[in-house]
Amino acid sequence: MEYLKNNKLIKYLKEIIKRDKISHSYLFYGDEYGIQKEVATLFAKTILCENKDFFCCSCSSCEKFLGGNHPDFFEVGKQNVKGQSFNISDVREIIEKSFVKPNESKYKIFLLNDVQTLFGGAINSLLKILEEPPKGVVFILTATNKNRVLKTVFSRCVSFFVSTPPLKDYLEFFSEQNPNIKKETLKEVFVLSQGKVGLFKVLLLTPEGEKALFFSKDLFEVFLKKDELRFNSILQKLEKDLNLIFLVLSCFLKRMNIFINNLKTENFKQIENFYRTFNLVEEALVNLKNNANVLLCISCLSCKIFDK
Repeated sequence: MEYLKNNKLIKYLKEIIKRDKISHSYLFYGDEYGIQKEVATLFAKTILCENKDFFCCSCSSCEKFLGGNHPDFFEVGKQNVKGQSFNISDVREIIEKSFVKPNESKYKIFLLNDVQTLFGGAINSLLKILEEPPKGVVFILTATNKNRVLKTVFSRCVSFFVSTPPLKDYLEFFSEQNPNIKKETLKEVFVLSQGKVGLFKVLLLTPEGEKALFFSKDLFEVFLKKDELRFNSILQKLEKDLNLIFLVLSCFLKRMNIFINNLKTENFKQIENFYRTFNLVEEALVNLKNNANVLLCISCLSCKIFDK
């Protein structure tokens, strides 16, 4: 199978590594829910790979990489609900580590995700190290929006556009790579993802995504039963994890949207109630992004939804 519609790019990256013509900084960008991070991670793994093979998972370097404990690979940045990936303190740590020689490999690699979210002191510090990086250091950046990446960052990197495959193609590829995942789970996540490859991966491959699937399903079921007490109780369990609450409510909306589209009724009041709830949850998500008190926000949401 073609590598998710990016065969030419993969072939070019392989050639770069084979000839040892590796530059000091790269930028992989694509759609908001694309696979640029996946391609960037594969590129980083292959630079460190003892066999220089994109899909090698057997050498000592790749085993450490896949195990998350390779001493010469550092990944920074996970975009949170407020839209920021990492900050000035993270960049300072990157700079400090970059001046330490690689432990085992010829290169030390830093994968910096969602650089379009950087601003102020963080971006200025990053620019300096990108312009004059220490020998043997490779910076690999990812972005979901090329237009939001500063031109000064863009000009310092070798840039590649990573195309996003149709979700069905990605599902087929993913199934081949992960045969142990249940088909029922794949189908559920496929429907909830609604064409967004990135969301598909988050829900299926991360502990946070697994929790979001469970809690959003539970939340939707108690909503249909009109159990306000249980609804509020579920949300309060998640109070201390803002990112998880955001993901759970987002999945709840997707479940509701699917339910509404499949609803066979002419009861206008019932349909109106579903849309009203949909809008209330969307409003709550906006409030959470704008630093609303989490407990107060979810309590108000429950009251408004079940207000008679």
